[in-house]
Amino acid sequence: MATILNKRQQSVIAGHAIVKIEDILKKCGLENVLVTVNDKDYVALDEVKKAIRELYEGEEK
Repeated sequence: MATILNKRQQSVIAGHAIVKIEDILKKCGLENVLVTVNDKDYVALDEVKKAIRELYEGEEK
């Protein structure tokens, strides 16, 4: 059975998931892994957190 989630619900689930992923990355020493987009480097974990925050806050507007 498929459930359609609103952005806030999805962001809460993603927030819980990123906490687990962050823990795994830290255990592996990869919490500061970089991703390059259009010749600019970003800390992958930070960018995912920003995206989740935007998703969560976007529902409030």
